[in-house]
Amino acid sequence: GRYFSAGLKPAEKLNPKFVSFMDSCGIDLTGMKPKSMDKIPKLDHFDVIVSLQGPIKSYIPAVPFHSSVLEWDVAPPLSEIVDDQMEEHLNNIYKSILVNIRILMETLCVEEESEYGK
Repeated sequence: GRYFSAGLKPAEKLNPKFVSFMDSCGIDLTGMKPKSMDKIPKLDHFDVIVSLQGPIKSYIPAVPFHSSVLEWDVAPPLSEIVDDQMEEHLNNIYKSILVNIRILMETLCVEEESEYGK
């Protein structure tokens, strides 16, 4: 899959604790910056749109006809987490999103196989 991320109210820069955590997970965020929803290319290019910030209709009023929408309630925003709970919070978010992505990709692969055969 190809992934694109954007937020309703993106921070000016990535949280250093988040960057460090992702680095420990093997994901290099060097040079990455938070993106705003208005920086998203045409939504009709997306097969699946996932919201981590509540109901998708609250910020995408017209979902393209062929796009599927998923709303994953993974955790409150980092800005609401106290410093001493940050590591545990990031770990929980990471695990939750990882499981959800794995299930999504397995589902998409099974649907593709059943439609087109092996």
